[in-house]
Amino acid sequence: MSSPLITVLMTVYNGGEYLKTAVESILAQTFHDFEFLIINDCSKDGSAAVIQSYRDERIRLHNNEVNLGQTRSLNKGLSLARGKYIARIDADDMAFPAWLKTQRDYIAGHPQCVVVSCKGAVMNGVEEIKKILNTPLSYEEMIFKSLTASPLNHVGSLYDKDAIIAAGGYDENFKIAADYELWSKLVRQGRLLASTNDVLVAIRVHEKSISIMERGGTDLKEISEVMARNFQALTTTILEKEDVVLIWKLIYAVEYLSDQEFSRGQGLLARAYTSFRPELPLDPKSVQDFWRRQRRVIGVKRIFLKWAGQPLLKIFPAFYEAVNRRLAQKRMKHPILR
Repeated sequence: MSSPLITVLMTVYNGGEYLKTAVESILAQTFHDFEFLIINDCSKDGSAAVIQSYRDERIRLHNNEVNLGQTRSLNKGLSLARGKYIARIDADDMAFPAWLKTQRDYIAGHPQCVVVSCKGAVMNGVEEIKKILNTPLSYEEMIFKSLTASPLNHVGSLYDKDAIIAAGGYDENFKIAADYELWSKLVRQGRLLASTNDVLVAIRVHEKSISIMERGGTDLKEISEVMARNFQALTTTILEKEDVVLIWKLIYAVEYLSDQEFSRGQGLLARAYTSFRPELPLDPKSVQDFWRRQRRVIGVKRIFLKWAGQPLLKIFPAFYEAVNRRLAQKRMKHPILR
């Protein structure tokens, strides 16, 4: 039997509640030359039975003997996949029908790219669309963004399997930021990333999702580690560990910074954006424009959150109380910010 062009790779751990929607969205793709490899990571909720209820020869179910976690399960999937390309989807998300065809067509026309991602619609537990999760469309902006955040959406991405394996696959030291580290590793190696300007997947955020601020200190540890690697590889700026943590807070927790910390964090980040290594294919004006936009976003976010504590918003007591209750919950659940 000939190998399929694409392996759709999904990992599942107790994903039964939304699993049918995810599986059926893959089986309804307009592009058909794929296998659907599902790594069941010792689910206890009947997820395996849900998968086995489908009589579609494209589905391949692999049951881990022990719980490996998502990152190691993804590497297991890379080793088992028969396709030339890997397409990533999660068990509680959904792909729109043209997803695989659009991404296949793009990468076929841009063979120099090792990965292509897309925009994603963020939906809640009852599939109401809340916002669009954009990604940079130019390679320059992907380099800029990679200093502080993942430059691509992991869900919805299509990548060259052999290139990812050659790059070392997913770093199993990362549980939360493995995709950020993978894309960053490719950027650091000078590989070309891309994203289409199409909304091709829906990413579900629901009551069982784990937000950035509710994962203890793991997100800070992992994301700041990737940031540190990127600052070192892509810029000539020398940053201490505490400098990187301060920049993390500037991006992800700006409401907790004092005025002095806020000013220092902006200064550190500005220094990094003005010290990209000369061998990188970057236009100085594009760098300035990106930093100007990012600084504006950080400033607006900080101003809004400062307003949340001012008497003006007490005109709207329900909103005022909700904002402050949310901030209090974040402090309680995130030891770094207490």
